[in-house]
Amino acid sequence: MNWLAAAAWPLALLIAAPLAIHLLSRRPPRPQPFAPLPLLERAMKRERRRIRLRRLLLLACRTLAVAGLCLAALLPILGLPPEGDRTDRGPITLIIDGSGSMEAKNDRGQRFFDLAVDFAETQARSRPVALVYCGVEGQAFLQEQPVPGLQPRTLLGDKKPLGYVDLDRCVSGIEGQSLLITDGWGASTASQATHLVSKADERDNAGLGAVRVRPLSRGMVELAVTVHGSPGPRRLQLSEAGQVKSTVRLEVAAHGLGEALLTLRLEPGHHRLALELEEDRWVEDNKRELGLTMQGPTRVLAVNGDARSVDYQDELFYLRQAAHALGTRDPFDLTEVSLGEERQAPLQEAQVVLLADSSQLDVAFVAELRAFVERGGGLIVSAGPRMDPVGLNGSLDDLLPAPIRSRWMALDVDGRPSKKAAISVAVPEDPAFFGELGLERAQGLLRTQVWGGVNLQEGGVVRWRLSDGRPLLVTAQRERGRIAALSTSLDRDLSDLAIRPGFVPLLRGLLRWLAGQSAGGLDADLRRGEGFTRPMGGQEVTWIGPQGQRVRSPIEGGQLRFQPPEMGLWRAQGVELGVELRTDERESRPMSQAQRQALAGSGGGPDQGLPLWPFLLVLAMLAMLMESWLTVREVRAAGH
Repeated sequence: MNWLAAAAWPLALLIAAPLAIHLLSRRPPRPQPFAPLPLLERAMKRERRRIRLRRLLLLACRTLAVAGLCLAALLPILGLPPEGDRTDRGPITLIIDGSGSMEAKNDRGQRFFDLAVDFAETQARSRPVALVYCGVEGQAFLQEQPVPGLQPRTLLGDKKPLGYVDLDRCVSGIEGQSLLITDGWGASTASQATHLVSKADERDNAGLGAVRVRPLSRGMVELAVTVHGSPGPRRLQLSEAGQVKSTVRLEVAAHGLGEALLTLRLEPGHHRLALELEEDRWVEDNKRELGLTMQGPTRVLAVNGDARSVDYQDELFYLRQAAHALGTRDPFDLTEVSLGEERQAPLQEAQVVLLADSSQLDVAFVAELRAFVERGGGLIVSAGPRMDPVGLNGSLDDLLPAPIRSRWMALDVDGRPSKKAAISVAVPEDPAFFGELGLERAQGLLRTQVWGGVNLQEGGVVRWRLSDGRPLLVTAQRERGRIAALSTSLDRDLSDLAIRPGFVPLLRGLLRWLAGQSAGGLDADLRRGEGFTRPMGGQEVTWIGPQGQRVRSPIEGGQLRFQPPEMGLWRAQGVELGVELRTDERESRPMSQAQRQALAGSGGGPDQGLPLWPFLLVLAMLAMLMESWLTVREVRAAGH
């Protein structure tokens, strides 16, 4: 609010009030003596109306006076801006917001970050100033103590706003008077005072958040895309290689969240997909470049250690049922061999090998299996009543994620094996891993009962345990391959896992993970400041960026570490591996009502100018002046 706009309505009231009082205070002409009776009656009616209007005006003046005084006193409590600090010349700590949204531009094409630096320069010319920069790394003191003549632009140097910044954490711990200079998209609720470099209509923004993939039938996939931002309609477009595949419209709700569903058909192979929102204030969060791998059916070779003539009693019965249940939606191809025939198994055609209730294996097959895993194949071992821990330990050795110690069975009070003494499962220790498998909900898995299996020694990564602490699912990495061990059976000999609703999605996700794919086929995504880490053999990996640029990442200690230098999708050359660097969805979330009130109470707002309370006091004084004038005129009129 500038001086002219702020003073316009009090000046208009000051001019209009005396005129209104003068018109209402004029006494009508008195009727002449011996006037006709109708004239006298009309004169009396006019006098009564005039008295009623004067009383109403008096009441309105008193109400305005009281309301103006109360509002002026209660402004800080109500969350409206109190007196600004523009006339203050004391020392102050200026806090510059370095979040990515400060790259956005206002209606005049000026970057909010440039406006923030200009305001800091203005403050530094008139008072002692200390300077703090809030970036993705946190709080950075560029000048710790307030000094006169500071040059903020020089101290900021080549700093560029990017990434999500926790302003509340950055503002905390600063002593003395401070002023946060921000665009208001992620405004702090902990700052003493705030200066906004944007107006309310310049903070309209939406950004892309999480993307989830759900395989459908016959090569179809469904993308569920989350959109964060200001409420209102948005248009979302999905394209591949510059060709638009789908366009939808969605509504971002009042709480700042919306979701769109897009369906498309994809052939097996790797696909680079682009999601784009219509352009708004900040364009960087409007686009995501996804890497989606469609491998087709996962090829599984199963070695059956407990083959039965009765189908439903066979060790692999529920595995076949799972393949049948998935049908054409998200299938896996199953090839079976019995234990003892594994030497003739087509190992070179498989992506995952399953050893179900197996014992000692053929030496030549184990040598081929070791090379298969080191090249990137997957291996899963499940327990059973016929498993020989000693023989399997001797055969597989380090191909097991954890050595097998012994078999166990649940016993009743009489010391006899009993299903009634079964042990329940615990909540998974690594929910993120189960999310990677496509299990965002438990789907009945937490009701699983286990009454037998094998005891695993320490080793690998325990993903799931029984309620008594025994490992149930353990995984590990061997060179470029992944291995897993399930300490109970895949059939109903030792547990009821196979009849739980979540068994099929758990099995499908685990097979995909072992084959080197996530459940949805999406490449990993990172935010600013995050790095990608993965166990891997070899010496280095070459990454190819969105513009064709190349970056090399050395592999040290069996760990590949990579931090993308630029936004977009990065693919590893010669390896089925991709990483997407994208914006943080928290930067695109609108402020809540509590944040807006706290922001207003700290002195921020879309109109940075004169404080409001002096004008409320002027209003109260004008109202009292009008009331006094009316009262005096009434007394004088009554004296006549």
